[in-house]
Amino acid sequence: MAKAKKLFTIGYEQTPSRAVLDELENAGVKLLVDVRAVTSSRRPGFSKNQLAAGLDERGIAYLHPREELDELSALVKKSSPVCLLCYERDHTHCHRQWIAEIIEDRDEVKVENLAAKQV
Repeated sequence: MAKAKKLFTIGYEQTPSRAVLDELENAGVKLLVDVRAVTSSRRPGFSKNQLAAGLDERGIAYLHPREELDELSALVKKSSPVCLLCYERDHTHCHRQWIAEIIEDRDEVKVENLAAKQV
């Protein structure tokens, strides 16, 4: 039986960008999918361009899709491991959990919620 693909999620609330990048790299993430409605942030390192540059330095690709669940599903199938990023630290209080559960059910992937060290 084939090994189930993983789909990670992570939130950056109260977490420095370096800690998030370290957590992604340690988990072996190859593609970060930013599911925030707005990709700007007052937190240093988390606006779209800054985040993409920091990820690129670690060999992690960045994508901000536009409500395309089918596109995301296809990416998870072919570009593993993928991680969904949003602001809320607690995945149970964030829409990324809902997205992850849909992908988990549709594509039989295993979801793992990452948590980087807080400040």
